[in-house]
Amino acid sequence: MIIPTVCVVGSKNSGKTTVAKDLIAELAGRGLRVAAAKHSHHDFSFSADVRDTTLFEEAGAHTVFFVGEKSSVCMRRDQDEKLKVALARYGPDADVLVAEGWRRCALPKVLVFLEEEKAAEREFPTNVCAVVCPVKLDIDAPHFKPGQTRELTDHLLAEVLARPEKPTASVTVNGGDLPVKGFVQHFIAGGVLGMISSLKGVEDIETVEVSIRIHKR
Repeated sequence: MIIPTVCVVGSKNSGKTTVAKDLIAELAGRGLRVAAAKHSHHDFSFSADVRDTTLFEEAGAHTVFFVGEKSSVCMRRDQDEKLKVALARYGPDADVLVAEGWRRCALPKVLVFLEEEKAAEREFPTNVCAVVCPVKLDIDAPHFKPGQTRELTDHLLAEVLARPEKPTASVTVNGGDLPVKGFVQHFIAGGVLGMISSLKGVEDIETVEVSIRIHKR
């Protein structure tokens, strides 16, 4: 299972970041735990404030963590990692995900043109669930004017981001059941289901059984 996700897409300078930022703020203001993701065609690099961590990256580290007083960052050297895979790894504890980009993926999309002259594009992506534009476009999806963040959020929560009932998980270690609190159950189940659902050929999942055997030398 992957958490409910919407991708905010549009051409360069169409206003994607503005809409994504406002949508995140509105969702968070309603008490939801929001994950955010941004697609880029360029490699991420740390700022000068964490130059020691950059040295680790340049030395060849595959995964680099920077842990500060109030925030942390994890960077991995994964070639063209898919959104579903990244979400399965890092997002199970979120209620919803707002992603900027991933125009060609199959996930639901909000198509953005904050300025009328930017709306000349006619090669629209697939699976558009909403449009943010000052004019009506020739696409079959609800339209919202720029600034109608509350109305857009209402629509997305009702039609796209409705969260299914959280899955449960049980853990058996060395033949004995291990007591697991609800939050940990949801975290384990979300992570496992997210990774399995990203595999080719996996569709509707009802139950999953995973057995891990450690072979000691």
